[in-house]
Parts: sequence; structure tokens; C-alpha cells
Amino acid sequence: MANNHAMLMMPEGDHREGYEPALDAQPLYEYETPVAGSRWYIQNDWSHRDAAFEEIFHLLHDTGIGTHLSGALPQYQQEIKTEAIRALREGQWGIPIDYHVSDWIDELREEDSLAQEYIAAVIDSYYGLWSAFDQHPDGIWGLYIAKKRNEIKEKYPHGLALIKAFLPPMMTGYESLIDPNFRGTFSMQFNAQLPYTHKSKYYVDMTLTGTNNTNVLGNTANNTIKGNQGNNTINGGEDIDTVIFQGKKYEYEITDNVVKDTVNGRDGIDTLISIELMKFNGDSV
Repeated sequence: MANNHAMLMMPEGDHREGYEPALDAQPLYEYETPVAGSRWYIQNDWSHRDAAFEEIFHLLHDTGIGTHLSGALPQYQQEIKTEAIRALREGQWGIPIDYHVSDWIDELREEDSLAQEYIAAVIDSYYGLWSAFDQHPDGIWGLYIAKKRNEIKEKYPHGLALIKAFLPPMMTGYESLIDPNFRGTFSMQFNAQLPYTHKSKYYVDMTLTGTNNTNVLGNTANNTIKGNQGNNTINGGEDIDTVIFQGKKYEYEITDNVVKDTVNGRDGIDTLISIELMKFNGDSV
């Protein structure tokens, strides 16, 4: 990616066709980038498309895997392209929900970018970004046959195999920073009453921000969680979970499962449930 001068740009506002910034960079627009825990994120606001993962993967795809630029995985790119053409031919992707889709597919063919858009559709469903979409039985505005991971497995296992060959099942290596205005308990466990958890159930590492007395419910992964300046209840759920504190261990009062920071404006008072490890600055307990 460095050899190909990979660059991501993040313009303000929304994408307007024909008004893109004159930079040789992959765009990720403000209105395509929800903050976890924000109103837009929690309510799955479909008037804006949650495209952050997709657009960043486009950058990795073009400049890293390799498409029109020389990349590190030409064989993998050929497999993606072959599956994109097959999925299109078999009516599993690029489903013509209206006449605009055919024009879009023709444009992708001319640009030689069928592979990029196909694999992005599979990824979005794989990580639950369209699982809560209730305006069509299929995913991604109805363009792709599956909207959830189990549907990819049932309806199009070829797509699932391509994803599993490259990406992990959970969003490891990604730290989700929760919106400072969020209130209540942010869940990383799937709950049908909380549609946003279609996405958050794949998170591993989480940080609360701001000063609200907010809480976290972890999932079955090895979660790493950081509280905010408020008083937090942090439930790690299953497996081996870690809570990280900013200060030295001697700066905290620890009574049973309650950890109180004696330094104001830092970690507050945290109640820990199903937490196996506490990491302080210099000490692990």
C-alpha cells in the first residue's frame, strides 16, 4: 500500500457526484461515517449509508490486494473477480431492483471494478452493517442476496469462503470509541430489541468516552474495555476480559469488584462483572 501511495481522504458533508475533491485518494465522507453510540448509529439511520468499513476496504483492495495497481495478492484478486462475475450471472449480487442498477453494473464493468463492489457487499453483510435493514428481504438496498452472516453461508457459501480467507470473524484490531453523548448500557451482545447490536456483536475492543455514567456489556470474545470519566458498570460477559485503567495501581481503591480512582477527572468509579484482568499503568491484576 505504501508503494502504491495509498491515501484516504475524509471530506465534510455528503458525497455529491461530480463534486469530489481533486485528490488521488479514496474518499470516506463525513455522512458515511457514524460514531458508535450516536443517534445515527443506534437507530441505523438508512438516510445515510454506514460505509466506513466499505470505503476503507476499497483503499486496501485497490492499493494492497491489487486491482488496477500492482498488489500483493493477485491470485486472491482474481478469485474475487471470478466470484463477482458468477454472483452477478446467478442473480446473487447486482440484483436489478430498479433500472438504475443495470446502469451501475455497466459502469462498474467499464471501470473494471466489479470485484471491488462485490466483495464490499459481502463484507457489509458479514459484519452486520445491513442486518437490521427492514425495507427489503435482501441486504444492501436489495442488491445482494444476503443481509446476515448466516444467510451468506446458506445462500452463497462461495462469498463466505472468500471473506474467511482474508478477514477475521470478529473486528479484532479495531477499538470502538463510544459517542460521549451515549447514555445507558452499550451492548456487544446481540439483542433483537437493540437493532444496532447486529453490528456491535462483532466488536472486541471498546472505549467509553465523555463523562456520562454509562455501562458496557461484553460478548463471547476476549474483550478489552476502557471506561470513561464517569461511573461505569463493565460486564465482560464470557471468555477472558480485560479492563484498562489509566493510572498506577496504588492510585485506586479496590473493594471487592468496585475500583475507585482517587484522581479526579480520570477513571471515576467502576463496578466490574465477569472481568478476569485489570491493567493499570505498569501492573496487571
